[in-house]
Amino acid sequence: MNWIRNVVVNSNAWFDGNESERRVRITMSLFAVLMAVRIGATRFTPMARIPSSLFDPPWYLRALDRPPSIAVIVILQGIGVVCALGAAVARRPRLMFTIAWLSYLLLAGLRASRGKIIHPDALPLLAMIPLLFAPNDASFRGHRRSGREGAPIRTAIAVVALSYFFTGYHKIAVSGLSWVFSDNMRWVLTSGVRANGVPAPSLGAWIANHALFAQGAAAVTVLVELGAVATLVWSKTRVPFAIGATLLHTGIWLFLNLDYSMWVATVWIVMVDWDSVLGRSRIVAVESPSVQT
Repeated sequence: MNWIRNVVVNSNAWFDGNESERRVRITMSLFAVLMAVRIGATRFTPMARIPSSLFDPPWYLRALDRPPSIAVIVILQGIGVVCALGAAVARRPRLMFTIAWLSYLLLAGLRASRGKIIHPDALPLLAMIPLLFAPNDASFRGHRRSGREGAPIRTAIAVVALSYFFTGYHKIAVSGLSWVFSDNMRWVLTSGVRANGVPAPSLGAWIANHALFAQGAAAVTVLVELGAVATLVWSKTRVPFAIGATLLHTGIWLFLNLDYSMWVATVWIVMVDWDSVLGRSRIVAVESPSVQT
């Protein structure tokens, strides 16, 4: 049983690893801006017109027997945007961040009340949960590094990494290697390019007509998803994974017209140590010689 104890100890050490309070604050602000854009730019009001007989909300909205009115939805959006923008700049942002997240959760739940799970909002909502418990005194100018700051950041990384990993694992567990080496991807692309608004139908159709390229696309998809688990072990793999995830979702948009930009934004917010990036940028700016004229 010693190996179980070692796994638990090592896991605790990983989750409690040192991170800077500045990274926590920057991550929270980036998520807050992302929420403000999503809540403000998405058309949620049509959800008020869902017939009661077709209204099938997720479990946390089961108390509703019909969609809320347009006025209620607009109020929710207003609260969400104001609190999200406030959380981006406030000295103690946790309360406003939590209110914005709850507004986003309710509005996303309404979009998923038509009998179909709406996946684009799932990952950002899950990845933001650890930030709800982040230190409320984390500062943009703070230099403290401890497990107190590390726990929310590391947990968010684990949420993102395991979400991708289990997506790829489920493909292989259900279909085996035939998910890659069968005509599966060819059929996906063939049906996808027929949808309205697909940006690159010709290229999608060309890939679908060439089995080797279609299987290659399927293999890359699974490798990117399964490879996400490497970000839990080697921090240097996080940016390459973010690039791979961006290319993956770009392909999904080009050939299937499915918008996963919220997932891409979430991956970059979580996987990149923005404290180090901004710190290096500041150092370069200070050390660069001025141009003499």
